Amino acid sequence: MRYLHYVAMYIVVVNMFYRIYYAYMIDSKEFIITKADIKNLPNVMMYYIYIKDHYPHLAKYNPMQKSTYGIFFPVFMILQAYTGFSLVWPNLLLPWATGIAGGLASAVAYARLTHFIIAMILITLTGVHAMLAVMEGFPSFLDFFFLAKAHHEEEHGEHGEEHEKEHKEEHKKEHGKKEVPGKRTAAVSHSGSSTRSHGEKGKAATSTKTSSGRKKRTIKEAE
Repeated sequence: MRYLHYVAMYIVVVNMFYRIYYAYMIDSKEFIITKADIKNLPNVMMYYIYIKDHYPHLAKYNPMQKSTYGIFFPVFMILQAYTGFSLVWPNLLLPWATGIAGGLASAVAYARLTHFIIAMILITLTGVHAMLAVMEGFPSFLDFFFLAKAHHEEEHGEHGEEHEKEHKEEHKKEHGKKEVPGKRTAAVSHSGSSTRSHGEKGKAATSTKTSSGRKKRTIKEAE
């Protein structure tokens, strides 16, 4: 297990030097903390603790990202590498600390404690960084793992189904609104026509009775 730790140590050290070179030589303009960044720092902090819904994006990195990636991570990584190598070669890297710590064994113990504390800090920062990367840049996170296209198609399909359902519901509502007055009008016209037909039938019956009565009177008179 110790040898696996040594292998990981060399990989991390190589990656650390490359990242520091990239940050300070290639991408250095993006890590400069300006006055605008300092003014924007309270807004960024309130955003990260869920007090505000957004904050002004002034540059590629916000003030907390600049300070974390440009200052804290490099400092912690250099200390972590130095204390780690000190545990392997204490006689080479810790002679200067023997007088302060009270001996080489005490210096090694302090180096081991410092190494452990920094490891916990780096694990915490890495976990927070991963969480924020997923929460804030989920499309980029999917693209990193070649899942962006599948997610886009799935999301597009879900939105398409929802849009189709909404369209059907709106169509039903509009169709229902158009049909109801027509039914009422048809019912009114049907009731009106039936009333009229009943009235006409009543009038016809009355006129028939009247005409039959007149005929009977005419026959009697003739007799």
